[in-house]
Amino acid sequence: MMDMKACYDTLRKRKEKFGGLYFFTEPIFMPVDIDLIKNIMSKDFAHFQGHGFTFNEKYDPLSAHLFNLEGEKWRNMRVKLSPTFTSGKMKYMFKTLLDCGGPMIDHLNGICDKKEEVDIKEILACYTTDIIGSCAFGLECNSFKDPDAEFRTNGRKVFTVSFRDLLVQFLVFWSPSLPKYLPIKQVRSEIESFFINAVRSILDYRTTNKVKRNDFIQMFVEMQEKAKAEGAEGLTLNEIAAQAFVFFLAGFETSSTTMTFCLHELAFNQEVQDKLRKEIREAYQKTDGQLNYDAIMGMKYMDMVLEETLRKYPPVPILNRRGLMMDMKACYDTLRERKEKFGGLYFFTEPIFMPVDIDLIKNIMSKDFAHFQGHGFTFNEKYDPLSAHLFNLEGEKWKNMRVKLSPTFTSGKMKYMFKTLLDCGGPMIDHLNGICEKKEEVDIKEILACYTTDIIGSCAFGLECNSFKDPDAEFRTNGRKAFTVSFRDLFIQFLVFWSPSLPKYLPIKQVKSEIESFFINAVRSILDYRTTNKVKRNDFIQMFIEMQEKAKAEGEEGLTLNEIAAQAFVFFLAGFETSSTTMTFCLHELAFNQEIQDKLRKEVRDTYQKTDGQLNYDAIMGMKYMDMVLEETLRKYPPVPILNRVCSSDYKIPNTDIILPTGTKVFISSLGIHRNEEYYPDPMKFDPERFTDENKASRSNYTWMPFGEGPRICIGLRFGLMQAKTGLSMLLNNYRILPGKNETYDMEIDPQNFVLSKNGTVMLRLEKLST
Repeated sequence: MMDMKACYDTLRKRKEKFGGLYFFTEPIFMPVDIDLIKNIMSKDFAHFQGHGFTFNEKYDPLSAHLFNLEGEKWRNMRVKLSPTFTSGKMKYMFKTLLDCGGPMIDHLNGICDKKEEVDIKEILACYTTDIIGSCAFGLECNSFKDPDAEFRTNGRKVFTVSFRDLLVQFLVFWSPSLPKYLPIKQVRSEIESFFINAVRSILDYRTTNKVKRNDFIQMFVEMQEKAKAEGAEGLTLNEIAAQAFVFFLAGFETSSTTMTFCLHELAFNQEVQDKLRKEIREAYQKTDGQLNYDAIMGMKYMDMVLEETLRKYPPVPILNRRGLMMDMKACYDTLRERKEKFGGLYFFTEPIFMPVDIDLIKNIMSKDFAHFQGHGFTFNEKYDPLSAHLFNLEGEKWKNMRVKLSPTFTSGKMKYMFKTLLDCGGPMIDHLNGICEKKEEVDIKEILACYTTDIIGSCAFGLECNSFKDPDAEFRTNGRKAFTVSFRDLFIQFLVFWSPSLPKYLPIKQVKSEIESFFINAVRSILDYRTTNKVKRNDFIQMFIEMQEKAKAEGEEGLTLNEIAAQAFVFFLAGFETSSTTMTFCLHELAFNQEIQDKLRKEVRDTYQKTDGQLNYDAIMGMKYMDMVLEETLRKYPPVPILNRVCSSDYKIPNTDIILPTGTKVFISSLGIHRNEEYYPDPMKFDPERFTDENKASRSNYTWMPFGEGPRICIGLRFGLMQAKTGLSMLLNNYRILPGKNETYDMEIDPQNFVLSKNGTVMLRLEKLST
């Protein structure tokens, strides 16, 4: 994950006033223009009142603090707390800060005597812990004498982010309303118990013994007494504890890190340090060695140094008003603009390596493939059989399966399957003719999904799906389900990404049970029918039957039913979605580029004429301009915008001393490469001329990777292209494609889909042409 600064920088360099990005499927608005930011933060505050953090006050009481509260609750609490932070109250607390500073100086003097280096971050954490403990809770923490004191220990726990914490953050961000209905605890129980018990015992002691101190707790004591005297309802113990807790969070971490960054800069900027020390010593001199509040607040150069520290190192780098994560293309663009050959980013706490240099990408995908053999997807074959398909397999299992499946996708086998594609195209044309007669617009995305469903159902499973006659047919319904991303799916992806070995030990099912049952039962019944009735078809299932018969004849072990079903399933996944979305994007572009459409239609009709109106495999594969149009479509809209690999053995990045350790995940932004103006000038323009033989020869093959590259290039790419060419040829031969009334050229991409596709419908108008 690239930080928000990279996203901001990208928008700023594009001279945008604002932009949009996605955190998984959550859309985020990012303002860049200062006046717009001013409006959001102040002028139009009524529209942006909260931070967007949800919580369950009953189950998670410490989360109900000022930072999280919204609306009237926030206003009321803000009014009640404001008197605590007046300059008058600050003066009263100032002596506490000096008192807490004494033990720090004593501790550092001891280290200086030994001439040892010091971790100033830890020193300042102890100092701020003592201050907050004293000012907020009235406790003497003594962190320098007892670094394992209870308050210091619990302070560390608050800022130690565990997997549980990240998971909860993910759940709440993904579904903000979740804490309202589920007992999701954002503050761990042990921390909650400590802080609530601490506040309870202090309040009890103060009220019983009439003890007063100039601190945060005293303000609450007085607030309660005032409410009682006026017959009003005071704050509950949990409400008081929550505000004390956020005072600890805000006061401890932000102050200690700011001082740490400041001292780091001063260590490397001695001139600045000397100037600041001069001002400090003058202030001590003016107050006879006893600093006071007014003297501290009057240091002008101190203000300047701290303001510069906070500019360079803002404690909260993202100010959110419900608002995370630019896609991998933005990360790629940022690295490219910095002229980096590679970079690193984080997905939560998972480090990701992103190569940018084309030669390095070539090494990873091909030359040094031995170090990057897999995609890094783990699964439990026993519990989740459909996940054990070619795309997920690694090592020897992948090699053996690849060898077995390769004969299915030869040009010879493609020729046998070609008639099936034509047969599936007939119902599509009949269906569209009916729509044309009514002069209605058509969602071409759904039409092509039905077309590819029928093809895959027939070629992979030997089934007649009839999606145009029965759009709710079982095969089409399960096809939709396979590509509908639910919260459960994202949650499982998160778990497996975070802990890749998890599926080995836990029964985590990445394919939903209903989908698994449907596909396994479909394959079982087809295999039984074929073997029993000696039926043969030129399809994917037939290849498995012949493979099994050959293994049996040679006394070898054949594939299991689950293994066959898994490969049929991935053939469905890859062949259905990628082809239908590619054709959808292509027709969208042709609708807005009539000149290109006319030129392509001429080639299509010339081909029909040469084959007496009966397309064949060789004719389809011989269309040069069709190739160029599809290649340009796949450049602008690569079906898989991120090509991932995992480092299978330590890898030394060429011409560097950097070693990528085993297990490092690698993300290659094919979308970023395909839209890189260095390789494709004016990249958002749809221009098939980029793919003339001459132009292709001027670029590396690795600047166009819609199907991946190297040994793990998509095994079914030839079938996918044949499917797309056939569908487009039939459509362009019969219809002129025009944009729908409300269809715009720029499209919003669907953030929930693994495959690059438009969010929502793609409405086009089709005009029937005379043949």
